[in-house]
Amino acid sequence: MTQRYLIIDDARISRLRLRAALEALGTCEVVEVPNLSRAREALAAGPWSGVFCDLLLPDGDGFSLLESLPSDGPARFVYSCRVNAETRDRAKTLGADFLEKPLQDETLATLLRPLVAA
Repeated sequence: MTQRYLIIDDARISRLRLRAALEALGTCEVVEVPNLSRAREALAAGPWSGVFCDLLLPDGDGFSLLESLPSDGPARFVYSCRVNAETRDRAKTLGADFLEKPLQDETLATLLRPLVAA
């Protein structure tokens, strides 16, 4: 089954880097959006295997979007350079894995292994 991933990040280079890493792991569909408004539109057109969300977006906080996702929804990933205990703890509370920018391919592969195997 082809995995579908949504990347929400206002930094184009971060979106491109994550897209390349996801595509290198196997066949998948990747959609990129730069803000929460476009992310909500894309989520409505789901289903999604995983959602990668930056925290600092031009129209709000990425955590607000992750909080709105149903508990049985897609896998959640916080993809941010805002690395501290508070953001890691909040991500964990929301059931999200934390990916630190710049992206490490090995970390991504380890986090996605259960999704790809399903």
